[in-house]
Amino acid sequence: LAAYPESVNVLPNVNDDPRTSDKLIDGFNDTENPSHMWLTPILPNRCARVFVVFDFPTYVSRINIYNYRKTTERGARLVTISVDDLIVFSGEVPQSTSYKTGVLSISLREE
Repeated sequence: LAAYPESVNVLPNVNDDPRTSDKLIDGFNDTENPSHMWLTPILPNRCARVFVVFDFPTYVSRINIYNYRKTTERGARLVTISVDDLIVFSGEVPQSTSYKTGVLSISLREE
């Protein structure tokens, strides 16, 4: 797993913020605990990117995206998912509220 920017720790005067990209796959998904969230800055003329690279051919049938919930205005809105350089999804992630996480579930199965 790699992300760019990796976290808000890339910003000046930000150190040791726990909301790093490894939290994307730490198994704690529907949470309001910031130590299990990823937060990345919005940089000029850049979009945040997450890369998942497998060492061998792997079948992925579903991707679930749990939106940021600590401060709901900071969550993602638009996502594009590519597999082997082909766009397989482009759309909106539901916004979280203070009591419910916005979840986008994407099926990659052929139907």
